[in-house]
Amino acid sequence: MRRVPVGTKIRVPTELGPETGTIVYHEPSPQSKDVYMIRWSDGVHTLYEVCKENLVKDDKKRTN
Repeated sequence: MRRVPVGTKIRVPTELGPETGTIVYHEPSPQSKDVYMIRWSDGVHTLYEVCKENLVKDDKKRTN
């Protein structure tokens, strides 16, 4: 996957429903180059491996 810009929104399914977060910075690891620091909607920061399916589509860029 190509590098994702800071500020990009992601959505992850959880047991309680979808959780949203924002990419804070890129933090590659030896296991994966797609690891980012995420600020979740509840304010917690964690490292998370982002994939294409997690990215939130920007409605502003869509055309009818």
